[in-house]
Amino acid sequence: MSQAQPERSRWESLLGLASRLSLRERQGFKLALGVLALALLWRLAWLPLMAYVSPPSATLESLQERMHTLERQQQEAAALRALPTVPLAQGQKSFEQITHNLMPQAQLRFNDRQVSVSLGAVSPQDLAKWMLSIKEQVSGKVIQSDLARTRLSGNAPGASNAPKFNPNNPAAPPALWTGRLVFEFASEP
Repeated sequence: MSQAQPERSRWESLLGLASRLSLRERQGFKLALGVLALALLWRLAWLPLMAYVSPPSATLESLQERMHTLERQQQEAAALRALPTVPLAQGQKSFEQITHNLMPQAQLRFNDRQVSVSLGAVSPQDLAKWMLSIKEQVSGKVIQSDLARTRLSGNAPGASNAPKFNPNNPAAPPALWTGRLVFEFASEP
């Protein structure tokens, strides 16, 4: 009973303190207690319930997807690093041969580790095939691209039999690419 007496006196002193507060102070005290009670309810009851009921958040899923993408890119980069580097002279010769085979109208200008390629009216399919061959067979990358899309007009050479361009006609001829690309050959080990 001796321990019950000090605890009772503490509560009585706290209640006595509360009775001496002004009306405004008591309202503030009640408001603070209410906020504390809501915070505890939210933290100890609502969050665990929502974690149990709701599926994983979209943020977590997007982070996992981004991690998988980064891992895949890291594997691709490691595979590219593992490829043997082509010597400069061999790379230039292969580049020239591929270009003359796939795009005989292209003009090449070599400058140390770079080559400038001027293109005139190339179809997207031919351009894609040529660039894929360059990527697969020559260690080089595009460092500058000044390409523009054009369409065959009725008075262009070789366009007399070509149908007139109509954006609503899916059978219309595709855009052609003209311009210049600059490639840089990879450094030798």
